[in-house]
Amino acid sequence: MIHAALALLALSCGAAQVAMCLALHHDGGRIETLKPAVVGPRPAPWNFERVGRVLVTLARGRSKPRAPVPVLTTRSVGAAAVFAAVLLPMGPLLSSLAGFAGWFAPRLVAFRGEKARRVALANDLPEVVDLLTLALGAGLNVPLAVSAVGRGGTGPLAGEMALASEATRRGQRLADALDDLTLRCGEPVRPLMSLLASGERYGVPLGESLDRLAVDVRAARRRQAEEVARRLPVKMLFPLVVCILPAFALLTLGPLLLTSFHHLNW
Repeated sequence: MIHAALALLALSCGAAQVAMCLALHHDGGRIETLKPAVVGPRPAPWNFERVGRVLVTLARGRSKPRAPVPVLTTRSVGAAAVFAAVLLPMGPLLSSLAGFAGWFAPRLVAFRGEKARRVALANDLPEVVDLLTLALGAGLNVPLAVSAVGRGGTGPLAGEMALASEATRRGQRLADALDDLTLRCGEPVRPLMSLLASGERYGVPLGESLDRLAVDVRAARRRQAEEVARRLPVKMLFPLVVCILPAFALLTLGPLLLTSFHHLNW
């Protein structure tokens, strides 16, 4: 009996340590995202997407042209089919639950990826604003400054500005390309894109406005970093308590209980 209790306490200590490591890893990743990101190669298409595309094609048939199926839907179909097929030997109930989980897994991953992308875009704002200030201060107009930042920047927002500059070379007006960029990237970049669009449309001087915007976005990034850092002690409190109390019980009460049970002939 006492050995089972000690084993249970040791198991709880191990589980608490794993939970604490996972929490620290998650928040450490959150702090890492506050750094300006570097654009890297895009990951290869998921195998789930290929499986889902085949299944959707078989279900719809090839008799007549149809509207394309969204990529997220094909990934969900493929993941649901693969998960259900893997657990099919374990019974229809588990297979159905696995298919249900597989349907939502790609959507959850896509949601988390889009959230991380928005955070990376917001964290890249200060560097992009500084580069634009330097480019405009060197005598470039707004289209040339956007093109220069797109070529010289390394973050995700600089990559989006490179796409906007490429759109202007294909004949689209820069202000409209910046509006499309805002729709793709969300609210954090709207002040900067609105400022650049106003400068391109109406010739508004941007020097002082960019200086104020640089101060605001750096202050926002600092507040976000402080918020993440303040949450770390609170998240560490429960794992630390769960780890310390079982260890204290093992070191103090364990030998006493063993001696007592030995004298009682248990």
